[in-house]
This record gives sequence, structure tokens and C-alpha cells, in this order.
Amino acid sequence: MGNVSMAALLARPLLFANELIVTEGVLRLEYEGDALYMDADSARHRSLVNAIALRAVKNRLPSDCTTGSRVVAFGRFVAGPCGHFGWASGCIEVEAIRSRRPAP
Repeated sequence: MGNVSMAALLARPLLFANELIVTEGVLRLEYEGDALYMDADSARHRSLVNAIALRAVKNRLPSDCTTGSRVVAFGRFVAGPCGHFGWASGCIEVEAIRSRRPAP
């Protein structure tokens, strides 16, 4: 499928079910809920309606990817309840994740 915006994933998760995708968002690492948020405010306030769960992310994290980092995630999108207690409308089975540095 290729590049997909967070807005598109959140609005129409079934459209991207089982597709390999690349998307960008703000990373939040937590004990039972690693997630990619649409923007920094959503991540700061843990607005789950603006987030996609992440699976198997910790063993694929470069050292510069920490909570609050803007990142690019690559992986297979799974539509449907995901995350701890099924809070998310979908998740990304992460194959790679990289820091997204702002342009100078």
C-alpha cells in the first residue's frame, strides 16, 4: 500500500487491513500500551481516539526513538480491536521504526 496518513488509518482502518504501510506520528511507550499518536498534543494527553497501537516495537527501537519522538513506522496494519483491553481500532505490527527529524 505504501505511505498512509494517521488520519486515514484512524478514519478507515478496514481499508488498510493486512496491508504493509508506512506512517508518521508521535511515539508513546508505555507498559501496556505502546502507541503512535497523530500529533504531540494527542500523545501528551493520551487521546486514544487519535492513536494506533504498536506491536513488537521495543526490540526494533533505535536509541533516538523515545516517548514523544516523531517517528516513521513501517509494518503490517491489523484492523480491529488491538492494544491492552482492545482500546485501539487497529495496530501496526512493526517491522521498522525510525526517528523523523524536523528539517533545519
